Amino acid sequence: RSLYHQDGQILIGTSQGEILTLDLECESRKLHVTSHFKGELWGLAFHPHRQHVATGCDDRVIRICDADSRTLLYTRGELSSKIRACSYSREGRQIAVGFLSCRIAVYSEDLSKVVAKVSLAKNWIQVMQYSPNGKLLAVGSHDRKIYVLDATSYQRLSVCRGHSSYITHIDFSSDSR
Repeated sequence: RSLYHQDGQILIGTSQGEILTLDLECESRKLHVTSHFKGELWGLAFHPHRQHVATGCDDRVIRICDADSRTLLYTRGELSSKIRACSYSREGRQIAVGFLSCRIAVYSEDLSKVVAKVSLAKNWIQVMQYSPNGKLLAVGSHDRKIYVLDATSYQRLSVCRGHSSYITHIDFSSDSR
């Protein structure tokens, strides 16, 4: 999208939300900034024990950044659908991601492994929350249902029906009931 040249270096701003420098003499490049670049940001989750923030949006990319140093730690892109929600497990070893495609995926903390993929709802996922004891994952959908999953196997345990509108927020009591 934009270029600036000075002293053998080119500063580049891309349509993908990146800012990088190319050093013409050393034939090297350095990435300074990377960000979401398309649509709205919906997924946002804080790691329970570290200063890590996970984000996901319409660009179908999930990013995990260190909030203190403001650096990108991990990224996983080209996901199958737009991201609508994310939640860290209580121990922080996994992150669940909810999609516009009515399903969820669970990844390892560094996004390198797919732990589970689950098709759940008849409409898109808007919110997810692990229980305080870490045994359950509640998933709220625009089909007006809350799906309760076992947080180990990610099998559906129950469905809460009868809500009059979309599920936009979920929380557990401190005893996980």
